[in-house]
Amino acid sequence: MIWKQENSLEKEIKLKKESVLIFISFIIIASIAYYFFNYKPRKELELYGAFTSARIINYSSGSGSSHWVKYSFEVDGVKYIGNRSVSGFSCDEVNNKRRGCVGYTFRVKYSTRNPEVNEIDLGKYNTHKLIKL
Repeated sequence: MIWKQENSLEKEIKLKKESVLIFISFIIIASIAYYFFNYKPRKELELYGAFTSARIINYSSGSGSSHWVKYSFEVDGVKYIGNRSVSGFSCDEVNNKRRGCVGYTFRVKYSTRNPEVNEIDLGKYNTHKLIKL
């Protein structure tokens, strides 16, 4: 009888250890993903950022309530395309309610080392940007 209780206790301890290991693995993977998808590009823009103008060329629906603005800009004669996840919005300029401000020009910050790393500044519409990973 005592042997069965010890065996059960050992199984419980082993299960707790496995759960802790899974949790720690998840934290490590999440940290790595954050670094590559959020911190690294943000640091790139902080260290090597420059500004130019970008024009919104498309506004499309995503999943749920999310939408996407697609914008284009040029650096040294090369055209780049950027995308940003946003909540639904329209420009509120007089007599112009363009959804997603298609056709409007905004400022974009890009990396001088790699312009594909970029972030559009939607000015007063920045509140519509959805949080990145």
